Amino acid sequence: MDAGVERTVLERKRSDGSRGGAGSTAGELEYAAIASALGGLRYGTVTIIVQDGVIVQIDRTEKNRLRRSADAPHSTARAS
Repeated sequence: MDAGVERTVLERKRSDGSRGGAGSTAGELEYAAIASALGGLRYGTVTIIVQDGVIVQIDRTEKNRLRRSADAPHSTARAS
């Protein structure tokens, strides 16, 4: 799930006052949203925004690292 979806889920939960379905604890949805944001992340950041002791937003920024192959030619041109 991407950060926009996570943010929407948390904001919707806050606006309607719901805490999830039966059997969910107060922080269970927040923990699930954080775990989802971390899932599959190799390079990047997950930022958790807290206001008045309540998680209100989770942002995920993923960096895609491009690897140069070993046999790729290196640029040897120099600026004059």
